[in-house]
Amino acid sequence: MRHDPFAPEPSDPGDALRRGFGIPTPPDPLLVDAVTAAKLLGLSRTTLDKLVRDGRLARVKLGGRVLFSTELLRKIAKGEA
Repeated sequence: MRHDPFAPEPSDPGDALRRGFGIPTPPDPLLVDAVTAAKLLGLSRTTLDKLVRDGRLARVKLGGRVLFSTELLRKIAKGEA
C-alpha cells in the first residue's frame, strides 16, 4: 500500500478535529466590520447605516475603522436591544 502524500498525518489538528477530539475552535470576534454586521443581521449596508444614524445601533471607531459589537448584534437579532 502506497502512502498518500495528501492524507493528513495523525498529528494534524484538522484530522483530530474531524475525528472529534475536541480541539477548541477560535472564539468569535468581539467586533466586526460594517459589511459583516449587515450580513449577520440580514440587512443591507444602507439599512445598517440608517440604524446607526437613528441611534438604534452603536458603533465603535477604532483607528480608521468602524466596528460593531457582536454581542450587541446578537441582542438585536434576538429582539433584546
